[in-house]
Amino acid sequence: MTLRSLPFPPAAGDPVSAGQVAPDELLPVCRLDLIAAPHVNVLTVTGTVDRRTVHRLQAALRRLADLLRPTVLNLQPVTGIDETALRALLDAAAERHRDEQPPILLRSASEPVRAVLATAGVSAAGLGLEVDRDLALLGADRGLRSAG
Repeated sequence: MTLRSLPFPPAAGDPVSAGQVAPDELLPVCRLDLIAAPHVNVLTVTGTVDRRTVHRLQAALRRLADLLRPTVLNLQPVTGIDETALRALLDAAAERHRDEQPPILLRSASEPVRAVLATAGVSAAGLGLEVDRDLALLGADRGLRSAG
């Protein structure tokens, strides 16, 4: 298994280029780490995912969908999240379902993530997400423990 941060150079759709965020506005930290296991990709999101950083998560989920393996999302290290990020997760899950691609599986969620889900009235099942039992079956739980 490999662990690496996904590189995301500024893209044409990033919030600064799109004029949604002033260039001098300090962007929050949003780190994405990938563990590539034989039958699953585990994406750990750390920091804040909001309108200023959601493009990074969207790009990662699109890239991982192309690999045709389930994507496990570990959202435990997320310290801040907004409705833009929730919409990105819902859209990614719906797109995978519609295209009959492997699902997005939820490893765990921090309190801020659970609060946004509760406020929106969305459950993990509503996102089409499953939890830890699937990780053990896929053998990715060892990689998560060694990365944390």
